[in-house]
Amino acid sequence: MNLKKNNRSTLFGTELWILFSAWCSLSGWALSAAGHLDRTGYAISFAIGGLLLALWLRGRLDAVVPRQACRWKRFSRRFRRPLPFLFLLITALLFVGGALYAPNNYDALTYRIPRVLHWLEKGGWYWMDAACMRMNTRAAGFEWLVAPLLVFTRTTRFIFLLNFLSFLLFPGLLFQFFRYIGVRRRVAWNWMWVIPTGYVYVLQAGSASNDAMAAVYFLAALCFAFRARKSQRLGDLFISMLSIALATGAKPSNLTLALPWLVAIWPSLGILWKQKSLVLPCAVLAGIASFLPIAVANYLHCGEWTGFSAEVEYNNLKPGHEAIVGNVIQLGAQNLTPPIFPGAREFESRSKALIPKALLDKLVKGLEGNFSWSLGELQIEENAALGFGVSMLLVIATVYGLAQRFSGKKRDQPSRFFQSRDKSFVVIAGWLAFLVLMDKSFISVLGRVSAAYYPILISPVLLFSSAESLVRKKIWTIGAVAVAGFTSVLVLVLTPARPLWPARTLLGLLEKKHGNSAALKRAETVYQYYAQRADCMAPIRRLIPPGSHTIGFISSGDDPATSLWQPFGNLRIHDITPSTNLNQLDFNYLVVNPKGFITRDWKMTFNEWLTATKSVVVASAEMRLKVTNGAETWYLVCLPPTK
Repeated sequence: MNLKKNNRSTLFGTELWILFSAWCSLSGWALSAAGHLDRTGYAISFAIGGLLLALWLRGRLDAVVPRQACRWKRFSRRFRRPLPFLFLLITALLFVGGALYAPNNYDALTYRIPRVLHWLEKGGWYWMDAACMRMNTRAAGFEWLVAPLLVFTRTTRFIFLLNFLSFLLFPGLLFQFFRYIGVRRRVAWNWMWVIPTGYVYVLQAGSASNDAMAAVYFLAALCFAFRARKSQRLGDLFISMLSIALATGAKPSNLTLALPWLVAIWPSLGILWKQKSLVLPCAVLAGIASFLPIAVANYLHCGEWTGFSAEVEYNNLKPGHEAIVGNVIQLGAQNLTPPIFPGAREFESRSKALIPKALLDKLVKGLEGNFSWSLGELQIEENAALGFGVSMLLVIATVYGLAQRFSGKKRDQPSRFFQSRDKSFVVIAGWLAFLVLMDKSFISVLGRVSAAYYPILISPVLLFSSAESLVRKKIWTIGAVAVAGFTSVLVLVLTPARPLWPARTLLGLLEKKHGNSAALKRAETVYQYYAQRADCMAPIRRLIPPGSHTIGFISSGDDPATSLWQPFGNLRIHDITPSTNLNQLDFNYLVVNPKGFITRDWKMTFNEWLTATKSVVVASAEMRLKVTNGAETWYLVCLPPTK
């Protein structure tokens, strides 16, 4: 494969994805400003976008998409090899799982999808008076992709396609990035298929999560930055700017990735001075696609740009430098956990017992009480990191490379990477960016949040001069398929969120045969819980009187409210907080989680509130919102009629 001749066609699909993602962000903010975040507004927006795309594509397709790329023979020949075939198999499983199951990612159900539903109901983005402040303070890039899907389909079933389509671009971008920094072609080709088998990527590619998608944006930012050096085209520089903006727009934890991007783009900044009139429009468009609009809103409403001060669970957090040590331990545990680990909780407890108490106290303090492995019996998308399979291959590659380097034997010529200082600085800057993230992070799922960082963190291992001799060995291909491939396929098949085996049926039969097995009971409970989580509030929703158009909602701030809105378009949910004036409401029924009075600033219990407001409990329902919490009682309450 000739990189110089084919990189334009390889990155063409990425250009379309970046432009589409940026257009969705631009449309979301523009339509919100106009008060037309609705079907008509999006129809006009996409009509304009389609026209602009047609003008951009005119006379371009033949140049960037070689005819032979579409030939079936070439396609089939490529995927006959073990590693590409493995990726094809994983892709097929991902599509089947995403098509069969509605998205049930807890964060998506709790605030990502509900915030979009609130915006659509109001006709635009707005700062909400809500118990779940994450609907205001968190990045909105993924939500602006979700919004048109909900507008036109009125269902969450197609949201997985956003991650799925992004995942398809992942191997090609990995190859391009590795080649740009000096990784040898055969090494880059092998690892471009291995890294996507990481658990965080394969589990999120069929879900409504937003961590893995940022990896594609970041790789695109670097690839187009490197390409702009040779092409000297403002278009490449602009796509790179949009890509890094979208990475931060997906999650603010990716902000430090701007450091390696700046190092990569620095030699190309002269392009801007040649076309000064376009600098401001490019910067504005990139800013709109980034975290900047939410950061400004956070500053205006919270007094600081992160918005953490508005979130009770993160209020006034100031992790110390001990966070780095704690995060290193957590990352190690999360990445080396086997795909099936029945003793996960016991392992975490015993592991912590091995840490000296003085050090453990410092680590807990540095991570503000979030010093946890976050391990489970099975890998789930909320906690998954790069994973056991890819991590073991990295360990093997590192040990092999070091052994060859210090064995005294004749070594291969050093990689071109070490002859290019600016490219080496990009990788070094990536490691510095990750160090800053670990120093400032206080969450227990850093392995998942680091999804965009893994490619650049892995790259030094691939730059060993002996890396090519390793991937040439047949045992390497067998090991890659067995270790990374088998475990990833196993994770995809077994994942409780989208099981591709008759889990509940077989577990039920096994439980009848081995009724006293705690492990079987635990497994059946987990699968049963995930089976109903996408619509977990159906029991209380069915109690709402027919004809109701608006329902009040008193939440704990961490409840999957998406279920209450279903079917979308029939019911409007109005969040009730301590500052809400009940006398001004034009509806009478409220869905109430009693925990909302404990975790939020109500200064009274549920029963005291009922007495104070003269409200009446109409009905109640038992629901299990989290597998670890057990069943909870929720209430349908009727407010007294207003005068």
